[in-house]
Amino acid sequence: MTQPQLKTFFLDRSKHFVECEVVKETNHKRQIKVLEGVKRGKTISVHPEGVAWGKMYPRVFRGTEKPTDFFNFKGRILMKHDGTDGVPAIQPNYRFQPFLSHVVDGINASENVLLTGGTGVGKTTHIVQLAAQTGRPVIRVNFNGETRLSDFVGKMHVLGGETRWIDGILPLAMRKGWWLLMDEIDFAEPAVLSLLHPVLEPNPTLVLKENNGEVVVAHPNFRVFATANSIGSMQDRAGTYTGTNQMNEAFLDRWLVIHVPNLPFKEELKIVKTSVRGLKNRWAKRIVEFAQKVRDKDGNLGIDFNADNFSTRRVISWAQKTALLRSPIEGAALSWMDKVPSGEKETILRVLNTHFGNEKKAKALAADGLVLKKRRGRRKKVDLTQAAA
Repeated sequence: MTQPQLKTFFLDRSKHFVECEVVKETNHKRQIKVLEGVKRGKTISVHPEGVAWGKMYPRVFRGTEKPTDFFNFKGRILMKHDGTDGVPAIQPNYRFQPFLSHVVDGINASENVLLTGGTGVGKTTHIVQLAAQTGRPVIRVNFNGETRLSDFVGKMHVLGGETRWIDGILPLAMRKGWWLLMDEIDFAEPAVLSLLHPVLEPNPTLVLKENNGEVVVAHPNFRVFATANSIGSMQDRAGTYTGTNQMNEAFLDRWLVIHVPNLPFKEELKIVKTSVRGLKNRWAKRIVEFAQKVRDKDGNLGIDFNADNFSTRRVISWAQKTALLRSPIEGAALSWMDKVPSGEKETILRVLNTHFGNEKKAKALAADGLVLKKRRGRRKKVDLTQAAA
């Protein structure tokens, strides 16, 4: 059967694709000849393959048919697919962060992308939502200590009296050209990591020894992603994430490693306001300010607990409980204060009272173990221990 002929297409500044041909190529640029449209017959200099050039990159694509739809993030282009099975649902109003441009570059360069950072900063959701926006099926596996090698690779099964090989997650994704997302890879066993080495090479392959040594060659659309809290430059946080394993250099060299930081104030505030209905603007601002000060060791809050765990996920949970209970103090008690040592709760409650506006009465009442709240125009004293319960 004759293979379809690949064609070359150029994305012009009006964001339309036109067919073209590459007439000259060097390490610094390519020259293409436009074959259709108003610039038909003209020769244009464009970016060399794999190199960003101009405000929109990449702009030259190869395929059997002219692309009809694409995802554009800050000039980074990724073709959309018409996938159905395995494609995640789009989360409305999801806000991608600047590091996504490096992720898209990695995908276009067929690199394996490893996102590192604290918990709840959006490592997994960015990959999932990028897949949703571009129609890419995703298989997600979490290395939580219960993931067996046979689940990941596959094993022999007896079906109807006949022994058959059943693919695991990895060969299934490779054959179908799906995205493979490995969460918390720093918890994976060494046997799994060593198995991944040939899969992370430029031409991914996998040998299924138990299936008569079958060699699985990856589909061109197959991509590998992973998330981790404590590897490489993140190893200083290993004490926070107990049970994690440090990756060796041979393994890390096979990845494009991207650090995902906590969000800046303005961006985190936008996400909170977008995600939580019925939340007063002043409460949203104060909640995000508190989180930012906790992460800042010089925030002068007078409290000291693990700032790495005060994630955007925790901030959103706090905001949701605040909107529900109409109180940021009760919202904090219900959403995250049970996660801190009991001996620190009283101090944190005093800081929260001061932070949310009861400065005059906070010191006097704290001595009596009370907090001051205002509800429906009347002031009410509430026991601190009950608020934290």
